[in-house]
Amino acid sequence: MSGQNNESFRLMVDMPGSKRIEKELRFAFDYLQAYRLSQSAKWVSELLVSMKNRKPINYSVSGSLIQDSFLEEGVHRDRSNDNDEMEEEEDEIDPSGFRSEILDYPIDMEEEFNYTYYEKKNKDNDTLNLGRILFDLREYHKVMHKLASLATPQNQAAMFIYYNSMFMVAEQKAEEEKFQTSENSSKTAGDCGNLIRIENEMSLHYKNNGLNAVNLFMYGTVLKRRNKVQKAKKVLVEALNKFPLLWGAWLEINSMLKKEDQDLVKKSLKAHWSKNFYLSSYFIQIQQEDDSISVNGALRRSFPDSLYILNQIGHACYLNQSFTVALDIFKKLLHLDPYRYENMDLYSNILYIQENYGELAYLAYKCFSYDKYRPETC
Repeated sequence: MSGQNNESFRLMVDMPGSKRIEKELRFAFDYLQAYRLSQSAKWVSELLVSMKNRKPINYSVSGSLIQDSFLEEGVHRDRSNDNDEMEEEEDEIDPSGFRSEILDYPIDMEEEFNYTYYEKKNKDNDTLNLGRILFDLREYHKVMHKLASLATPQNQAAMFIYYNSMFMVAEQKAEEEKFQTSENSSKTAGDCGNLIRIENEMSLHYKNNGLNAVNLFMYGTVLKRRNKVQKAKKVLVEALNKFPLLWGAWLEINSMLKKEDQDLVKKSLKAHWSKNFYLSSYFIQIQQEDDSISVNGALRRSFPDSLYILNQIGHACYLNQSFTVALDIFKKLLHLDPYRYENMDLYSNILYIQENYGELAYLAYKCFSYDKYRPETC
């Protein structure tokens, strides 16, 4: 693989035991789903199913769950022994170990992670769930109408879905104006009044330490759209340090990073095991392909079936012009996931360079027949 062997693969941050990783990924999936962060939830769930020797975790709950006074969502914890051997009997959850908030995320891999996402069922939660369904249906104005009274620091999930709906309306208006105005118009979503309103309101909550990780992500994303790049980087790093598996926050940061931002990535981000994924992605961004291959090769020991990791290795091999290796990887990816579109433009470029026009035509036909309106197809 680009001249590297297994011995040269190395992690930037040590990995904990597989049981802890499973628990974190399961918690993160439920948490991200509750906030309707589908891309982040997809990334987390893909990692989970790619792990080797996964085993089901069964819980029996005794006692009542403690309500989170800050987030309006409870997190409960079991005191079962955190080792890689999964016992067949159910783990009894000790109510005395319940935690009232999620903000103090355990970073050290020696710490236990035995939490389960939970929301208290009440009238506000019923309204929030309605808002979630409306958001899924892209009825963003209805979401804002339903959740306006709940969008406070006391209900972080409602706040995020409310402001995210406002953000989506701003994005939609920006797209509409591109078609209605001249092609030379420089107006973007960052000029929209909705984004100015989100920035102003969330900045007040930010000053009062009233934003959880996901709302920091929302605030940082708005700052980025408003071209306040340095502040956006700072806020998004805070979001990742509060919730390290918030993949969407990393994607927003990574698109702003340059080679001179190495200290921000290497020193400002806490040493959670997910940092390996961030660094491997950053290495591609700054054209250190061999370093990216090294980290991703090491990550495959924990996630041997991960298509994401395999795709990253293929991308890095393409960038350092190891086209034969990259071609084999992209062929394998298409065999394992025949409906994928990610990085198929790189695959098509290799086929063109190698003058493999028959395979190139077949790839174009497949992409067109599956979804002819996707940007990758065009």
